[in-house]
Amino acid sequence: METARSTLAGLLVVSGAVSSSVPPARAQAVDSQRALEPAAVLRALTFDESGMLVGPAARDFWERVFRNDQVPENPERELGRIDPVPLVDAAFVLAVTCTGPPEIGRARLRAFTFVQRVFRERGGADLPAALAAARAVMRYPLLMLSIERMAVEDSRVYMALARAARRFDGITQPLRLRDALSQFQGAVALVERARLAGTITPDTAGAALLALAAVPMTRDGSFDGAVAGWLTDHLLPRLGVPVTPAFESNLTDQRLLAALAGASAVESPIIDWEGLRYRFDPRLAQFERFLRTRNQLGGNRVDAVLALWALTTDLTTGVRTVADLPSLAERLETSVVSIRQPRIGLYVPETRNVPYAELIRPLVENLRQISNRGRLRGLPRVADRLRYIVDVLVADLMRTLPYVVHLANAYGTAPLGNDIAARHEFGVRIENREDRIRAPWTMPRGGTAPPPPFHRIGELWIAPDEDRFTYAWHVYGGLMSLDLALSPLY
Repeated sequence: METARSTLAGLLVVSGAVSSSVPPARAQAVDSQRALEPAAVLRALTFDESGMLVGPAARDFWERVFRNDQVPENPERELGRIDPVPLVDAAFVLAVTCTGPPEIGRARLRAFTFVQRVFRERGGADLPAALAAARAVMRYPLLMLSIERMAVEDSRVYMALARAARRFDGITQPLRLRDALSQFQGAVALVERARLAGTITPDTAGAALLALAAVPMTRDGSFDGAVAGWLTDHLLPRLGVPVTPAFESNLTDQRLLAALAGASAVESPIIDWEGLRYRFDPRLAQFERFLRTRNQLGGNRVDAVLALWALTTDLTTGVRTVADLPSLAERLETSVVSIRQPRIGLYVPETRNVPYAELIRPLVENLRQISNRGRLRGLPRVADRLRYIVDVLVADLMRTLPYVVHLANAYGTAPLGNDIAARHEFGVRIENREDRIRAPWTMPRGGTAPPPPFHRIGELWIAPDEDRFTYAWHVYGGLMSLDLALSPLY
């Protein structure tokens, strides 16, 4: 108790002394490059009735958190044995936040407040998860804050997603990184939307996110179609959407939008207005806005992409004899009619963007040749190429769907263009490595800027020659919580 009194007293003395010496105009200034004001730091933290810092308060714990911002593979081992005393005091808090570069101080204050909110009621058994989450909220803030926004309480979710985000740090090829980020962040964004719409509970959202974190990814950023498998096996069933993909259908697409519009009401209220009676169904109105925006933005439907993934899975695991190949070749050939070219397209490195049909027809011919030879040799190469194509199509789909649900309540696509999702800027070509790693996980914000001076090959988006695209409005940062960037348009 004496320690608690001294901690609170120290905080009050330092806070009062500092705030009295800081001019009000400066104290109220908001500038990411300006050092944090000590009084503002202390006001941002939460203390209990005895004056103790809420949540993990051992100084040893926070010293280990702030050694670096790398998410550890094994938080338990890095944490080791924590000395429960001494506790954090005002001098320590101000030393780690108000000295040194301002951006580091702000990241550390974000870690303090995030851990206080998420782990305030948890015991020491969750300290490894708190360590991973604190590091992650400094390095990948949007991801951790989006999970918190879903009211997910399972600490395993924070740890698993933090580890999953670390995998993107090593991807160096810009388009691979863009596609990988689009798939992963787009998947989180769909779970976030379903949770905020009340379609799923926090526990269900957490389970879907744990399954997403477990999706394998290669070192070069390829999911090999596994995000399509996650949609089929984990997200859609949890949303109550039957998975019946077919190239010529859009039923799954519409059912997904209906689920993202909100949970079904038990009974819609009856409203009397101007002598007439109406049944009010906000979910139906939202769904109609989603459909209108979906048609405006275009792109491939969920059904067609998942049908191609199902075909790829059959080709990988379902072929026992060459007799199975003709029907698969026929299905693949018919996909040319239904699959649309993504706006950021399928490409041959150092050559050009290639239409979908140009990539598929040689694969169909390969399957027929394998069937004629009577041997399955060469089949893995066809399957590998199809998995790459599925990755690109899923990336295009998962970039588009978050824009659908957030643009539906805005002015629509008329002032922004129907390629707004293709213009999303993660920052994958930033030269500085650390800045490039952090950029995709920052809060989304809208702005205009000239398109990057890339010459067709590997462009972030394929810009037409019209002058109107010279300063096209687009969103910078993460794909999650897009309402933060689009809310001025609501």
